[in-house]
Amino acid sequence: MTKAYADGTNGPDADKNVFTEPVTTDGKTSVSITNITEDQMVVVYFVSESETPEDTKQVVSDRQDGKLHRVSVVFTDPEGNVLATEPKTEGEGFVPDGGNATLSWADLAGYRVVSVNGGAAASTINLDNVTADTVVTVVLEPNRPSDPIKESGFEPRYVISTDVRGYGALTITPTKTVSAGADHQVTWEIDGAPVAQAEGDEGGSSAMPLNVPYIIDVEVDGDSASVSDNVFNHGGSQVSTRSAGDKGFTNVDADHHVAVTTILLNEDTDGNGKPDTNVDTDGDGEPDTNIVDEDGDGKPDPDVVDPDDPDKDPKKPTTNIDKDGDGIPEVNVDTDGDGKPDVNIDTDGDGEPDINIVDPDGDGKPDPVDPKDPDSPKVPTTNVDTDGDSRPDTNVDTDGDGKPDTNIVDVDLDGKPDPVDPKDPEAPKPNVNIDTDGDGKPDLNIDKDGDGKPDLNIVDKDGDGVPDPVDPKADPVPTPDVNVDTDGDGWPDINIDTDGDGKPDKNVDTDGDGVYDWKDEGHPDHQKYLDWLKSQSTTTTTTTRRLPFTGGAVPRTGDIASVAPAMGILGAIALAATGALVIRRKRRDDEE
Repeated sequence: MTKAYADGTNGPDADKNVFTEPVTTDGKTSVSITNITEDQMVVVYFVSESETPEDTKQVVSDRQDGKLHRVSVVFTDPEGNVLATEPKTEGEGFVPDGGNATLSWADLAGYRVVSVNGGAAASTINLDNVTADTVVTVVLEPNRPSDPIKESGFEPRYVISTDVRGYGALTITPTKTVSAGADHQVTWEIDGAPVAQAEGDEGGSSAMPLNVPYIIDVEVDGDSASVSDNVFNHGGSQVSTRSAGDKGFTNVDADHHVAVTTILLNEDTDGNGKPDTNVDTDGDGEPDTNIVDEDGDGKPDPDVVDPDDPDKDPKKPTTNIDKDGDGIPEVNVDTDGDGKPDVNIDTDGDGEPDINIVDPDGDGKPDPVDPKDPDSPKVPTTNVDTDGDSRPDTNVDTDGDGKPDTNIVDVDLDGKPDPVDPKDPEAPKPNVNIDTDGDGKPDLNIDKDGDGKPDLNIVDKDGDGVPDPVDPKADPVPTPDVNVDTDGDGWPDINIDTDGDGKPDKNVDTDGDGVYDWKDEGHPDHQKYLDWLKSQSTTTTTTTRRLPFTGGAVPRTGDIASVAPAMGILGAIALAATGALVIRRKRRDDEE
């Protein structure tokens, strides 16, 4: 039950061309318009009949403006011209507001689909949540004679995308959609001329150009191209030089992506006329990073191939290694040009600094794996860098002997020395070579021979990091501790304790010159010792008697005394040897 109002020439108001009487039909209706001289529009309104008594048949108009939307398809050529021929479509018509529709097309003999609404080729499209009249544009082009005609009536399309990364300054073929089986070429070229320096070391004529664009990587479908002789290669074919290149795709059957990364050689960001980074000192168009310096003159060697064996792989760089390709060296940085790395030394040439390197054999060279267990590298023992700042936390090994400079105990591996003895955690004790002020030098208890025991038995009862000059337990008269080092030279001044019993030996150094009194040529006890030694070596027979020994002087000739307390072990040995000589001579005289 519909009412149809149509523009026409039969209306009573010729200016408006509007029917004053609607045409009412049940079901479909049509309007014929003749002698068309301007645009015409047919508007159809839908009404519903209320359930009224049969005798009245009253029609109630219920206009539904904006509740229905038309969906349709238009076919054009690649230039946007509407095609005269219209393929068969399905799904066109009206849908309620917010409704969905599916449109499809077929019978495309002689044509193939290029795109649908500017996107990929397809034979159908789904329209969801339609809220306005919608026209779907399908672009067609004639099939080439050699093209097989697909049953679906359309040919697959693929995208060849391109991307410029890094500094830029590069012109590259834009992204394009191509048909299946087509050929496509992507080309790129550095643009922009380098800016010459105003002045150089020898005048403007020899000055290096500044801000030179430079290609460092060509990536095809996610894989970086290899570099050989300043030329990139991908899949066995050359794809680029350092300034320009191209990549061809034949018989395309998939999407592809080409990305080119550039940097600036001799970049001058501060405008002072001097390069900041990526310096090209030899003017060969390549930065000095990743350059081999075999002769150690601090200048990159231009020929990295062995002339005696050109098929041999080029040697690895020895200085200024740039592993990530950002133009900035990570390891073996040589800023003074002496051919030797300043910091971040990489002795094994793996592109990683030697920090966190395992040296189990102690030869001073980092071992990449444990030779006894190659499948499980050991945890680094020296130069450990836990915070990633490229500086060792503790156990610094500056001389490269594989042993830390300070024997810091770090049981919990937090990179900080432990303040307690791990064997006796209830009784905190300073470890050997503790460095509490961070100056890289042990505070006390120096262990020069690396045996884990301090060279001096320094007593620090109050824990202030300074040796105590006296024994705080002694009362009433304080006595010096053993092995006291008052001048901080790492050697005891007096009271040497060689047997480690905590008691000083009797080899006293009263004048504090570091030499025992009996051995000191400038001390009176030294002459007494020489006189005594001479008398013992020339005496053939002696009458001996024991006398009590009371202290510091050497024994008188003919006396036997306990000399160890007076002169130490050396005197006792000399006395024993002399006594043996006397006994032998006496026996020889008896035999004669």
